[in-house]
Amino acid sequence: MPSLPPRSLYEKIIDRHTVRRLDGPGQVLLCIDRTVLNEYTSPQAEVDTLLTLAGNASTNRLTIDLPAQRIIPAQGAPVPFAIEARRKEALVRGLDAVAATLEEAEAIRSFERAYHQANPWLV
Repeated sequence: MPSLPPRSLYEKIIDRHTVRRLDGPGQVLLCIDRTVLNEYTSPQAEVDTLLTLAGNASTNRLTIDLPAQRIIPAQGAPVPFAIEARRKEALVRGLDAVAATLEEAEAIRSFERAYHQANPWLV
């Protein structure tokens, strides 16, 4: 069986959460549960606003501007959100946990060599 090409985190999210394709090229309707919306540290009023917007068919088009850390509704003011810098960088670059870890492969190998050299009985 031929191996599949690696998929970015973005592609995995799109594949898993697409409800349907929209008219424009590359446009899809995504379904993301409340856990994702509540994951950041915005005040509850902003979370409630987003849930209201997302639950209404006439206002549920939201743009997530990850680099600027804000959610932009089709109507209304942008809602800022917090995200850990390392996690944000991985998402922007399309890295899943494995790919992000592999970027540290040489540092991990170096640590393991030094660790096993200092503790040879653990090998």
